[in-house]
Amino acid sequence: MITLKLVPTRTLAAVLLCGSLSAACASQQTTQTGYLGGAPLTPVGAKGSRALTYSADDRGRAAYKAVLVERPSFHPGHRTPREPKSADVAALTAAYAEALERHFGRRYALVEQPGPGVLRVRAAITGYDLADVTANVLLTPLVGPMSNGGAASEAEVLDSLTGERMAALATHTNGSMWGGGPLKFFRARAHAERALDGHARRLAAQVAAVDGLSSKR
Repeated sequence: MITLKLVPTRTLAAVLLCGSLSAACASQQTTQTGYLGGAPLTPVGAKGSRALTYSADDRGRAAYKAVLVERPSFHPGHRTPREPKSADVAALTAAYAEALERHFGRRYALVEQPGPGVLRVRAAITGYDLADVTANVLLTPLVGPMSNGGAASEAEVLDSLTGERMAALATHTNGSMWGGGPLKFFRARAHAERALDGHARRLAAQVAAVDGLSSKR
């Protein structure tokens, strides 16, 4: 005699919903779309979380006092929504611009024109995922939120007059429970925005670490 063991409804619902979400979880990766041209980038970090970086090593540079942050663009790589929405792209590029200005503004004066002693930052979002808020609301009573978001970007810092590259960074971040807490699972763009903020912070710190580049106190 065969005995059938029934699966509790809540458990079965969780399994089915988790399975349906497997393709919705953020899986951003570091990109090389060509946006940075022929920058000689060096891999940094473990496989799966690897970034690509470049930092100039000329110790004889004149001090830089200001920075010109260009509005970031959307330069799609291999991991973008099938049909990116203009509202999402606009919101994320605006958030990235604000983050770049905020982090570079802690070290340099923000200006709107190139000139002597002025750095130029150009950046692009190369991929992004949004959290599925509806799914997370349904999942929370069962197993907790599972659909996250994330973003990938490529950026560089140049001398605003000569175009000489000072630094470059290609990286990615996927949202997690430990990266910003559970509330970001309930705002579709929150994880992607947090990722881009981290990328801006890392690039600004990378530039400031190069000898010869001054910081605004």
